[in-house]
Amino acid sequence: MLFAGGLALLPVAVLLVRRIFPGRNPFFLRYGFAKVVVGFALYAGVPALLSALLPEFALRAQLLSLAGGLAAFAFAAWICARMQPEGWRALGFHSGSHGRAVGAALLGLAFAAPAVLGAAESTRGLVEAAGGTVEPQRALVDLLALEGGALWVALALAIVVLPLCEELFFRGFLQPLCTQNFGDRGGIVVVSVLFMALHQPTSTWPAVFVLSMLLCGLMLRTQRILASWLAHALWNGAVLGVLLAWPQTREWLL
Repeated sequence: MLFAGGLALLPVAVLLVRRIFPGRNPFFLRYGFAKVVVGFALYAGVPALLSALLPEFALRAQLLSLAGGLAAFAFAAWICARMQPEGWRALGFHSGSHGRAVGAALLGLAFAAPAVLGAAESTRGLVEAAGGTVEPQRALVDLLALEGGALWVALALAIVVLPLCEELFFRGFLQPLCTQNFGDRGGIVVVSVLFMALHQPTSTWPAVFVLSMLLCGLMLRTQRILASWLAHALWNGAVLGVLLAWPQTREWLL
């Protein structure tokens, strides 16, 4: 019921964002998919390499993810600085209309949140109905086990920094190229599938896909990384806040 209600609200989210940012707002790029492949290799390869070299320690998972995100962003910024008229600002750092971008992010997330939650719970129900068990999200379990200063640093990374790295690469660097080659809808689907595939466990994929569709739609309309990053950060912050404030929800949300 939650998922069905969320799907019914999604057109409202789309309508509101379109009213705030009317018209199609394409952004054309001067680099190709070979550059994206290199970016993905850095995004996934740097954490894998460091993981083999570094011992276990607090915040290890978050810092490994940060290393991959920073490596991919540095590469994307370098490519844009060489090939785009606006330089690295082509990744979504356009000037003006920031208030409208914030409004689009807030309204879009408010109306899309039930669909994301519904997708997560529907997946859990289907897996359990088939006799399986839902694997907990290891990254969240490890984060919630932290205490003191380590916990606050992990929260800052999970809510502010890592979503920004992900948005810069997926929505700022990858999405314009995909929409340019596959059309608006096709490009958003391609980006969302790739974004989903990099998240574990697989039981989170439906919810991550729906969230990514929202983030991609915000970026497509606003062309401001602020909009997609703010929605992403607010979602992560809301989930983590609920898990910390009400531990009994962990059986549902993890």
